[in-house]
Amino acid sequence: LIILFHRHNNNNNKSKKSNNASPVPPFSVAAAATNATTSSDQQQQQQIQRADAVVLEDATDLIGTCPQMCPSEEMTRREAEQDIQLLETLHPSLHPPDWTLVKTTVKRFRRSAADYKLNVPEWVRPPHVLEQTCAYLEEWIMDKDRQGPDARYIAAPQATTDRPTPLDVYLFCWDRTR
Repeated sequence: LIILFHRHNNNNNKSKKSNNASPVPPFSVAAAATNATTSSDQQQQQQIQRADAVVLEDATDLIGTCPQMCPSEEMTRREAEQDIQLLETLHPSLHPPDWTLVKTTVKRFRRSAADYKLNVPEWVRPPHVLEQTCAYLEEWIMDKDRQGPDARYIAAPQATTDRPTPLDVYLFCWDRTR
């Protein structure tokens, strides 16, 4: 953007008392260039808003129907891949006897990809299940690093300590709440 300054000569205008001649306001070229740019920007913004409106008009509501903290398809896949983390495993000294893996496994964060769609209602948890999941994470996971030795970590050969580290707990909760 080039800004040109037009110097207004007051002496010449005072001597010429013509009604036809109007003084040129300073920065007139700059104002014209700015108005042209603004007009172009406004047109582009309006095109983007129209395109967004079309996309939003085609959108549908997604109502989650998954009744568990982890969808059954994901739990089956993670069991087959041995991807159940220690904080999700059951231990008789920690959990009630009637609990199963369904009550301790929490859905992991996963990005949408070409071969993996996230808009499947059976994979989305409704609000009451999300509240249940957050309550489980608060009560059973968040303070595990401060509650003393954890039997799951003592029995696990891959564990290097007798309890989860604060970083392990943080990363687990962060991944499950994204």
